[in-house]
Amino acid sequence: MAIGISTVPGELQWQRPLPMKLTYHISKIHTIKSIPSDEISAVFQRSFNRWSQVIPVEFIETEEYKLADINIGFYHPWDDWKSIAYTVYNPKKEIRFRARLNWTVNIRGDDLTSRSFDLEAVAVHEIGHVLGLYHSLNEDSVMYKNSLGVMDLSVEDVENVQALYKSQRFASPSLLSWLKNNGVYVAVVE
Repeated sequence: MAIGISTVPGELQWQRPLPMKLTYHISKIHTIKSIPSDEISAVFQRSFNRWSQVIPVEFIETEEYKLADINIGFYHPWDDWKSIAYTVYNPKKEIRFRARLNWTVNIRGDDLTSRSFDLEAVAVHEIGHVLGLYHSLNEDSVMYKNSLGVMDLSVEDVENVQALYKSQRFASPSLLSWLKNNGVYVAVVE
């Protein structure tokens, strides 16, 4: 099952001076009851932080729907039977999740059933679209078109988003891989 839309790489990236601040709003109306709202908020904070660790973009949650750069919600009825989530550009960016699915938190790999979806893994993927990234053919990438529960950004994910947001690229993929494996991310504006 697809988890996002395809976009032209970089076409939909944010066009603001760096470092950049973007606000996001999680709907209190379009929500689900299976996960408490504070836990949903924590999932999105972690998901946005994964990206802000590698690019000079800070994401700030706001209660102001109309003022938010990015709106997030869970919806039914669902107009796209193939997707579990997708990103809308209208011109605001909106991440929509299918409300009637079994959303889980902190469930990895083999623990996922065909009837459950890890909210954080899907959120990280959709945020990649919000930033302007295209689907990847790499199954280890969070931008892979089908959810496999991947939450950690791959070397490819980092290099692609840093290219869009003009962050200093690391000298080699092996250095980036070593830094990633040791929990170190650096984002520097060129």
